Amino acid sequence: MLNKLPPRERQIVDLLFERGDMAVAELCDALPDPLSGSAVRAMLKRLEDKGFVRRRESDRGFLYS
Repeated sequence: MLNKLPPRERQIVDLLFERGDMAVAELCDALPDPLSGSAVRAMLKRLEDKGFVRRRESDRGFLYS
């Protein structure tokens, strides 16, 4: 199932798997090619809708895992 994800979404899932909970800003910094925060948030929303990512609130804002 992961193989069917678009490359950028797969990068995000891989980063979350390797590093654990991350905020949008941390994901933006960790991606090999820069993306805007809004683009990353849009991909995270799609991944959450597909069931690959979970979101929870923290004192730093939303964390994704």
